[in-house]
Parts: sequence; structure tokens; C-alpha cells
Amino acid sequence: NDHAPKFDKPSYPATVSEAAAIGTSLLSVSATDMDSGENAHIIYTLAGLPGEEDDSYYFHIDSDKGSISTKRQLDHEMKANLNFLVVASDNGVPSLSSSVQVRVTVQDLNDNPPQFDRPVYEVAITDLAKRGQFVTIVTASDADSLDAGKLTYSVVGGNDKQAFVIDENTGIVSLSSLRRPDLQPSYQLNVSVTDGVFTNFARVNITVASSNNFVPTFTHSIFDVDVTENLAPGQSITTIIASDADHGIYGTVTYSINS
Repeated sequence: NDHAPKFDKPSYPATVSEAAAIGTSLLSVSATDMDSGENAHIIYTLAGLPGEEDDSYYFHIDSDKGSISTKRQLDHEMKANLNFLVVASDNGVPSLSSSVQVRVTVQDLNDNPPQFDRPVYEVAITDLAKRGQFVTIVTASDADSLDAGKLTYSVVGGNDKQAFVIDENTGIVSLSSLRRPDLQPSYQLNVSVTDGVFTNFARVNITVASSNNFVPTFTHSIFDVDVTENLAPGQSITTIIASDADHGIYGTVTYSINS
């Protein structure tokens, strides 16, 4: 037994989908031995690369035929490339062996839904916001490398009178540039993101703050009041009424006497 087995290739590449079922055949390796009899009988085994994680854990090899198949479920997101050794040993005494590297590329499959970076976005704008004004940006990511740059955003609910628009590629939410609607005090937009197969959702809460556009107006420019000289302190003599066309806190009127 003076010859070690010799593989027919210096290395073996293979490609497999992460959706491949356990037992899926990958490839077959082949080695020959120039000896004869038991000295030429070859047994194949798997081994990890020295100093690296043992990726042979995921595979099975037929010890006689050299055919390699999957032994466990593969996951591109966990490990996209798997490397291990096939060892060919003869039956001589002592046994001689040689090894060859197998490189397996795990192809990505769309098996992960996109995820927003937060479930709820809180935003505040004023009722003076102009058409096309930036409101906020929603952002999502996808663990599938195939879906990088392919996510599509849309508003699927809560967009009364189509007051807002979203850029389907960037996720930027802005006021509609078509017209300037009368804004409500608040909106609750439901936004979605899809990779073409899976869809996820988030909420955008938009508070519209009232601006102080109007000055208070008295019901009269002059209030004439007659009082008697013996009126006791603290007695009411008249009521001054003013109103403000603004909403919220800016529409609340307080009174004082300027001395």
C-alpha cells in the first residue's frame, strides 16, 4: 500500500437553496487509488476545516459512493457559505488518505417578512404646513439579501381626503402636493411595506397643531355702563365679551385691565 487515494478535482463547488429538503443531493466526489485489492478500496468521510467551525455537520456522505446530501435544514441568513473536507481513506495497513475541500453556496430564499424599525411613528405638524411639505420617513429592513432595495411602501388606511402621500421607494411621508386640504386635528395613518411576498404594517400618528392666526375681537368697540355711586365693591357692572377664531389654546380668550 504505497499510494494514497487521489481525487479527480482539486476542489468541489456546489450551490443549494436554503429551501432544500433534508436529504437533497448536492454532488458526488470521486477518488482513485493506484494500489490493488483492499489497498485500493476507498472509504469517504467528512471533516471540518482545521481552525474553523465544522460545517460538515450539515451534510452526509455515502462512505462507498462519495455522494453528498444535506443532513440538516440550511439557512442563508445564518450562514451563506459552508466549507468542509472530504477525506478519502484506503483499506491498506497502515491506511493512507487524502482530502479535498467542498465549498457550498446557500442561495437565499424570500422567507423573511420586512420589518419596520418601529411599530408607531409620532409626528407633529402645524396647520400652516404647505403642500408637499415633508412630514416624516418610515424605514423598514428585510433579512433576505434578495430583497435589499426592493421594498415598497404605501398608505393603506387613515388617509382622510388623501391629505398625505408616501414615496413607495423611500418611505418619505409628505403632505399632498395636489391640493391644500383643511387639516384635521389628528390623523392615524396605516402604512405598509412589502417585498412582493410578505407584508408588514406600522402606524403613523400625526398631530396637527393649531397656529395663532387671529387676534381676539370684542363684540363692541365701546361698552357704555351706568353705575350708581353707592354700589358696593365687588358688584358686577357689565360683561365684556370677546372671541377668537383660532382653535385650541389659541382660541381661548383671557381678560385683563390695562391701567
